[in-house]
This record gives sequence, C-alpha cells and structure tokens, in this order.
Amino acid sequence: MGNDLCSGYFSLLLIVSVKEHLKIRYNSFLLAGLLTFLWGGIWLLWEAYYVTPAKHYERIEQAVHEELEWSVDLLHELKAQLTLAQDPHSGVRLPARYPIYVYNQGSLVYWSEHQLVPSIHDLQQGDSVFLYEEGESQYLVVRDRFILRQQSLLTAVLIPLRGDFQVNNAYLQPSVNDRIFASTEVTLGPPEATGVLIEGPSGLPYFTANLENGYLEEGLPGHWVLLYLGTLVLFSWGGALGRCAWRLGKAGNLGKGLLVLVLGWGGLRAIMLVSQLPNTLVPTPLFEPLIFYSSAWNPSLGDLLLNLLVGVVWSLYVFNFYPKWMLQRRQWVLSRRNSFITAVVLQLLAISVLTILVMLVESLYHNSSVFSLDTYSSFEFSWSRWVSIAGLVQAALIYFLISHVSLRISLKLTEGNLVFFILTSFLIGSLPLFLLPHPLPLRLLLSVSHWVYIILLFRLRLTDTLSQVRYSTFLYFFVNLIISAFVMAYGIYFYEMERLIQQKQQFAEGLEIENDFLGEYLLDEAGNKIAEDRYIASHFSNPLLPKNSVVEKIRKVHMPDHFESYDVNVYLFDQEGEAWYNTPQGLNFRSLRDNYAVQSYATEFPDLYFIQELDANLSERYLRLIEIKREGFLVGYVVLDLRLKKLQPNSVYPQLFGKQTVVQPKLPEESSYAIFQEGGMVFHTGSFNYYQDLDLEKNLEAFIQPDGMLLQGIHHWGEEQRGGRLIVISTPVRPFSRIVANFSFLYLIFVSITLLSIAVYAVRFALRGEQINYATKIQLYLNLSFFLPLLVVSVTTVSIITSAYQEEVTEAYFYRANSIATNLGEELTRYVKNPNEKSELAATLSLLAKHTESDLHLYNTRGELITSSQIRMQENGFLSDYINPYALAEIRELQNTQTILDEAIGELDYKAVYLGISSYQSGQLIGVLSIPFFDARQELGKEVGLVLTSVMNIFTVLFLLFLVASYFLSGVLTFPLRLITQKIKRTTLSERNEPLEWNTHDEIGLMVGEYNRMVVNLEASKEALARSEKESAWREMAKQVAHEIKNPLTPMKLTLQHMRRKLGDQEQRQGGNLFAPIDSLLKQVDTLSDIATSFSSFAKMPVPKHEVFDLEEVIGVQVTLHSKDGNVGSEISPGAYRVLGDEKLMGRIISNLIINGIQSVPAEREPMISVRLSQPNGNVLAEVQDNGTGIAEEIQNKVFVPNFSTKYTGSGIG
Repeated sequence: MGNDLCSGYFSLLLIVSVKEHLKIRYNSFLLAGLLTFLWGGIWLLWEAYYVTPAKHYERIEQAVHEELEWSVDLLHELKAQLTLAQDPHSGVRLPARYPIYVYNQGSLVYWSEHQLVPSIHDLQQGDSVFLYEEGESQYLVVRDRFILRQQSLLTAVLIPLRGDFQVNNAYLQPSVNDRIFASTEVTLGPPEATGVLIEGPSGLPYFTANLENGYLEEGLPGHWVLLYLGTLVLFSWGGALGRCAWRLGKAGNLGKGLLVLVLGWGGLRAIMLVSQLPNTLVPTPLFEPLIFYSSAWNPSLGDLLLNLLVGVVWSLYVFNFYPKWMLQRRQWVLSRRNSFITAVVLQLLAISVLTILVMLVESLYHNSSVFSLDTYSSFEFSWSRWVSIAGLVQAALIYFLISHVSLRISLKLTEGNLVFFILTSFLIGSLPLFLLPHPLPLRLLLSVSHWVYIILLFRLRLTDTLSQVRYSTFLYFFVNLIISAFVMAYGIYFYEMERLIQQKQQFAEGLEIENDFLGEYLLDEAGNKIAEDRYIASHFSNPLLPKNSVVEKIRKVHMPDHFESYDVNVYLFDQEGEAWYNTPQGLNFRSLRDNYAVQSYATEFPDLYFIQELDANLSERYLRLIEIKREGFLVGYVVLDLRLKKLQPNSVYPQLFGKQTVVQPKLPEESSYAIFQEGGMVFHTGSFNYYQDLDLEKNLEAFIQPDGMLLQGIHHWGEEQRGGRLIVISTPVRPFSRIVANFSFLYLIFVSITLLSIAVYAVRFALRGEQINYATKIQLYLNLSFFLPLLVVSVTTVSIITSAYQEEVTEAYFYRANSIATNLGEELTRYVKNPNEKSELAATLSLLAKHTESDLHLYNTRGELITSSQIRMQENGFLSDYINPYALAEIRELQNTQTILDEAIGELDYKAVYLGISSYQSGQLIGVLSIPFFDARQELGKEVGLVLTSVMNIFTVLFLLFLVASYFLSGVLTFPLRLITQKIKRTTLSERNEPLEWNTHDEIGLMVGEYNRMVVNLEASKEALARSEKESAWREMAKQVAHEIKNPLTPMKLTLQHMRRKLGDQEQRQGGNLFAPIDSLLKQVDTLSDIATSFSSFAKMPVPKHEVFDLEEVIGVQVTLHSKDGNVGSEISPGAYRVLGDEKLMGRIISNLIINGIQSVPAEREPMISVRLSQPNGNVLAEVQDNGTGIAEEIQNKVFVPNFSTKYTGSGIG
C-alpha cells in the first residue's frame, strides 16, 4: 500500500502542476482515486491488527467442520444406495468430490478413486475421524460401519488435506484442499506433533497445522483486495491525467497535454517497476520474471503488456490532436526548409515504429523459451501465448497510429514536391539495411515493407480517408494490418528457425556419447554387492530354487535409483558360461567377454565396459561382468546390460516420475539425422533419404555453417565432432507454409479486433445520429455476407473434422489394444489356470510394451492389478493396485468389451483405453487390459492445428481476394447511383431536363424509369406553373383594367343622367327625341361597367382546390337548377364518378355551359339542353349539348383565346 501512496502523491503533484486547466467536473477520476486510496489504507490497518494467524487457524478449523458434515451426509446417502444396489460399481451414483471406499469383511468391494486405495488395515485404526498419511500426502478419514444383508460393511471417505509427490515437476506440484486451506504454504502433522491443533466439534483432535509466512501473506484475502484497490487507484489517477491531457489538447496545447501523459503515465509505470507491483502484493505468473525477462523496463510479460498499453495511450493522444497542432504551426511548416526537415523526421519515426514490431517478436523469443508464437507447429494456446498475442495487437495499433500521423503529415508537407517525397521514402526505407544489427533477411523485410506501404498510401491516397467513414477507410485499416501481420509473421518464422538451430545444437551435443562417471561408480558398487550376495550364490548352486527371484532381487535391491533412466537387462549364465535364465537365444558369456571386454571399451573400474559403437540405439551402453562364487568356487555369471532409455512416444512415465540424472536430447519433430565418418555415412535414421535426395559430395561441407542450409523446404544443419565424425540433422520447415500460416492467424486476429472496434464505433455513430454513405454500406454488407458464412463454414468444417479425427484416434487406440490383447490372451489364460506363472505373464507384457512402445497394465476380473510394464510406478505409489472403477463398471457390469476414459496424474491429462480379455475356451471375462495414451491430446491438437491452419489460410486468401473484388464491385454497383446523383444535381426548372438512358430492367432500371417519369411530371408541372403564372398575370391585368375603366365610368354616367334630367323639360317643350343619344350613351356605359365587373370577378376568382368530389352529384344539382329555364336533361352512364378538382368551380363551369347553351338558342326555338356523363377508357367525360346556332367553323379555334367572345356583352375571360 505504501507503493500506492507514492503513486498517489506523484499523480497528485502532477495534476496540481496543471491545476489551472482543471475544472470540478474533470476531478471525478481524481476523487475516485483518493477515496480508493483512503479505503485501501483502512483495509491495510484492519488486516494488520485484526486478521491475525489465530484467525487463519479458526477459518481452517471451521472449514474442516463443514467438510466433515458434508462427508457424513455422503456416507448416509451411500448407505441408502448400497441397500438398493445389486452391484456397488453399477448401482452407486454419488458426487465425486472426495474418494469413497467400501470394504466387506476385509475385502474392497467398491472404490470411486483408483489412484489411491488405502488398505483395510490402515482404515481400521484410530477413531471414526483421523489423519491418514500416504507417502507425502495427508488425508482426513471419515469412517462408518453398518450391517447390510447380514454382512458387516466398512465405509470411508478420504478428505484430501495436502497432496505432494517425491518428485516435483511441471505435472506434479504440491496442492491443498482449497475448501480448507488458502495456500500451499502449510505443514500438517499428527495430533501429537508440534503445531496448532485442529479439533472436531466434540473436541476430538484431528491434526496439527503450521502456517508458514507465505501462507500468512498469500492467504490474506486483503492482499487481493489491496491489489484491486491499487488497480483502481492507478486507473483513477491515470484517468484524471488523461482527462487533463485531453482538455489541454482540445484547447490546442498539444505539447503540454503530451507532457502530462508522458510524465504522468510514465511516472506511474516507473513507480510500479521500482516497487515490483503488483507482484509484491499477489505473486502471479503474469508478472513472474522466470517466464519472461528482457530488461528492467520489461521484467515480465505483464509489465511488457502495460508498457505497450501506455504506448497506445500516447499514440492515441497524438493521433487525435495532431490536426490542431498542424493548424497552430501552419506558418512554421509553410517554410520549405522546415517542411522538408519535418517530413524526413516523421518518415524516420514511421520506419522506427515498424522496426519495433520485429524487435518485439525478437524479445519474446530471446527472453523466454517456455512458449512459441508459431501457429504452424503448435495450435495449443497457453495464457502466456495469448498475452504475447495481445502485446502484438497493441504493437500493431501503435504502428498504425504513429505511421498514419507521420506519413499523412509528411505527404501534406511534400505535396508540391513529389520527387523529394519519393526520394526520401526510398532512402529512409533503406536505412534498416545499413543501420540495424539484425540479420539481412529481417533488414530487407523492413525496407521492402516500408516501400510497399508508402507506394500503396501514395497511390490510393489512403491517409485522407479517416476524415469521413468510407469503404476506403476500412481498406486503409486492412492494408496496414497486412503490413503488420506480414512483418510479424516473417519475424516469427525467422526466430523459430533460430530456435530450431539451437535445438539441433543441443541434440548434436547429446549425440556425443560421453561417460556417466557417477553411474560407473554406482554400477561398480552394485556389481561388488551382487558378487558378495549369499542369497544369489545359493540360488546359482541349487538348480531347484526359482531363478526369477535372483533377477528380482538384483533389480529391487542392488540397482540404485540412478539407473531408472536406463533399460537394465540382467543375464544369468551357469559356470560354463551358457545361458541359464533371462538370456537372449544364442548369447553366451564367452561371446560377450570376447566382443566387449577389450581395452577400447574399458573404464577405470574392472569388469565394467562402456560401449561406444554406433548402432540403431545411439545411446550409452554399459556392460558389467560379475562372477558368482560360493565358498571360493565359481557357480555362474551375472551380466548387467544397461542402455540409456529411449523415451517412448506414447509414454511419459520416465520423464514424469523417474529421477533421471541424464538428460536426453530431443530431436525436433519430423527430423532425420545421419552420421558421417571419413566421407561415408555410417548411420542414419528418419524418413529423409540422404543418398537419393542430397548431393553429399557437393553439400556436405556446406552444412557446417552456423545457420545451416535450406534446400527444397528442408533445413540441413551439421556439426563436426571429435574423431572426425560429422552429424547432419535435417528438418522439413516449409518456409512458405509456415509464414502464410502465421500471417493468416495474426491477420485474422487483427481483422477480428478491427471489425469489433468498427461495430462499437458504428453503434456510437448511430447514437449520435450520423450516417455512413450508401456505397460504404454496400461494401460493408458485401464483406459481411462473405465473412460470416465463411466463418460459419470454417467453424463447422473444423468441428466436423475434429470429431471425425477423435473417432479415428479412438478406433486406432481400440485396434492397438485389441492387437495387444490377442497376443496376451493365451498367456493370461495360463496364468488364470496357474497363478504361479505370473513371471511369464509379466515378461510377455513387458515384451509387448517394448514392441508396441506403450505402457500396459493388466487387471483381473475383480479390478485388482496383476502386473504392469511400469512396475516401478506402482512401487513409487503412482499406480495403484486397482482399476478405474468406471472401467470396471463398463466392462464387467454393463458387458461392454471396451471403453476409453479421461484420467489424470497430477496436472497431466490423458486418455486410457480399457479392454476386456475373454478366454478362448469358455468366452468368459478373464482380465482387463489398460493402455494409457499420453500423446492423445498432442496428436489431436496437432491434427486440429493442421486443419485450422489450412482453413485459416484459405479464409485469409479468400478474404483478401474478396476485399479487393468488393472494392471494385462496389464501384460498379454504385455507378448508377452516382449517375443519377449527377443528373439530379443538374435538374432545374429553368431548362429542359433530359431523361436517363438505361437498357436493363433490373432494380436500377426501375429506378431510372421512375426518375424519367419524374422528369416528365416535372416538365408538366413546369407548364402548369407557367399557365398559373400567366393566369395570375391576366388576373392582375383584369383587376387593373377593371379599376381603370370603372374610375371614369361613374362620373360619366352621373353626368349623362344629370343631362337627361336637365333635358327632360326641354324634351317636353320641344317634343323632339333628345333622350335617344343620352340613353345610348348610358347603355354603353352600363356595357362597359358590366365588362369591368366581369374583369373584376375574374381577378377575384379563387385558386382552384384539389379535392375528391362526386361529379355526378354536381351535374345533377346544376341540371335541376336550370331545368326551369328550358328543357334541360341528363344522361349518365352507370358507374362511380369521383374525380379530383374544385367542386364549386366545376359547378360554375357546368352552369355556364348550360346558360351559354340556352342563350345560343334562337327565340323561335325551344331550348333543348342535354348533359351526358360517361367513362370511356377509364376516363371521365362530361358533355353539354344544345340545339343552338353553334359557333362558326372559322372562329372555333379562337374560343379559348383570352378576351375573345361571340357575345356582345362577353368579356372573353370566362
């Protein structure tokens, strides 16, 4: 917590230094950090004064009580199920938390765990609950007895307390029951031992416990709480720094903001590194230097990941605010000299960040050997591999951000000088060839990648695509990811080859046969003891005594554990030197002595010979010749023949449990090697044909190079050893396939993360109400329509192939088991008839195990172990005397002939095949054969990896091809849209709009047709608008004319009327016709007034409405209205006559036509008006017919001309 305090003070001082830029609303992160810091201090004080060691012991005791209560309930349930079950193994179904055992009169009748089976003698001692120790492990036994079917049964549950092994390795590690203990740092002992006594609820002592310091630290839950709180403090203060820097950047102070981030976040990381946080609180493998350590700044994978995260934050800040910096420095960068200098510096920055990608891969390979990044060779992903991939993702993101900023600014600054940009790009891209210390292939890779990237950016102008979301934006992402993935993939291949050469060097060193001096001393001591053993001498002198007991005693008593890494053969010869027991046919003591008891094989010990000849085994071989004497007389010979074991492909027992002191070299997978001496090949192994596939005379010396030689996809490496011996190791590496596989994997990882980020950004985009253009949508949908089905097909294919391969592997295991059982059946039948022939059965089993390169265990029908090819494992407690109970239930009770089960030894998971062996005569089950397959997981992983690699390669190639194709296809698909857009932009009301020509009838053709119809309608609308404008102009003119006419008419009419009154008396006196002229003038004035009134009425006419009405109803009303003026009738055809228009205006039109028709009939005729309504061709036709004089043919074309009228009083504007 003190480390957090330092971090808090540092961050607080940093924020205070820029306090003038902070507002209250930006202090939320800082406030959260301070509160978390205070709470962490309170928690630390609480733990220091309240959580004492006594509290830990109380917790342990309480947990033991809870587990005991659960176990007692389990025994009650077991009793109930045993009462109903006919056979325990098939009838008992209980939770598999702890092992359960049932004994009937001293015999084991049920067990739920076969790795550990305690004897009835061990369980009968002590109380009903007591401590039971087996080897290095401790258990708490809960025991009970009850009577079932007049038989006394003893039931027991073993609660694991602490488990340990004599040998600790990657698979066998100490463990504790995590329901009881919080850490492995605890020592347990019997109640009488020294320590804190753990008692039961009744006060019965169970065991003692001693908690070590590691337990007190690791077991504190507060340490995890402090880690959590410290993380919150760091992120809170880091968030406050980020908000401060962000605000400074938005204000245009990019330099100050970047300084806050660099000093703030860099300071936080420095404090964590100096204080070794978080490893000082809670040690975790992520921050463990043993797994990865490259420098003080990167002491672990976790620190590397955090450092890259800080780099991402810095890069994002620069990426977001560099445009404002450009605007602020506009005058400075406009200088030609400054622009060129800046462009050169930025391109150097871009190539430097690209170099970091290779350096990161180099660091991961050179500073850690526990994992590989090569997808082609291994598709098993550990947590460390996933963390490394996360680091590669962060590095790729940094490269994109920094290269974008650098190259975009560089392109802008040199936009007017293309030659300078191309020249500087080429020269700066060439710098890795001359300046970097890496091998030439990596330097060339960096230069070519930079050149290709620059060409693509310049040619496609990709750096300009981030201002707006377009498809070219995603193309920019994918192009950058291609460069990053390819550089990393080649780096992985290069350093995998470097590691392969190291493996070959180690293997070649292992092939140099050297003396095992400690083994020689121990073997000489063992030979002397055997020669002095009276028991052995007595068995040689008495031919009636069993000879196999001699071999067993030599193996078990006289051979030290040092020789567990050797295959030990014990040969017995009589006093004449002839084979006596356990000796290969045709072998005698004299031939062994003549061939090997020579000076060239002699050691410093007498009768001990070290064989140094090349054979198929290529392993150390010792012969120890021993004379057996009794009372001074020679009675026989014992020969010890020891060969360093060759690890069997299907067995991990020797490397798991054996105390191996001699480390055997491991040949790289699929490798072949040959040994040459004096120009000729004296030994070779593997599938590679050195005679046919290799020109030995030409290439043999060329292989003796530090890096070897690559020929036709096979890497050959040689080393010259002492004695003129040359070892050549050849391994298929398939460079192209390996690089493509790693590129595909990395690229798909990068693309998946990019698409996920795009999806998040799209959601944010939609929430802000913004939209991307239609062409981009089409291209994205095309990619998704390809990506998702291909992903589904790939996953389905891998799943099907994996399932099929699992079935194939299972069938292969069963086939191998059946083959072995067939060869074992006859010997097992003899053993069932005569149990004294167990040694012959064991020898046959061992021989079969050696020939089939398998570990074999044989059980009887009661599930008891008869013999095993790995009998040492049974002696060391790693193989129990009983079969897996589930296998016994499947084969014996359920009558299945074979089954395959998942089993485990420590942390090693494997498959085990169980096969029932039946008698040839009776057909009854006589035994069960068990074969563990430790390579099942590796084989399945390898095959699945090959399938996944192929699928990924196909997926990536198709995705890239489709990406390019969709880029061009989207242009073709969106061409009509762009064409229509351009046409619509040119559409106006002032000029004529031309229709589009599109000769297809697809959706685009329909849209073009609709556009053309729109153009036609637009032209009609233009004409209607013109007519409307003319009518408006006529109305305005009629209004003015009416006004101008009416103004003088009123005084004229008044003057004429006044004159008529004045002349009225004179008319009477003179008797003349004086009124006629005045009346004529008054009539003309009235006519002019009517014309002005009609003009005024026309100007006041409302704008026609557009509404749906019934035309039949309108005509009916007008016919009824005018029927009194003459014979007016209607003829209406059946149908509906709902039309769009102005109902009142239509009524006036019909009324005017009827009136005009009546007025056109001469006085001597009776008006006959007929109004007809019909629907010809889907249209509505209204006709008004009269029997008047009609319109003369020569003036019919003037009827609709404004101001033309055939009536004397008409205005011609109706």
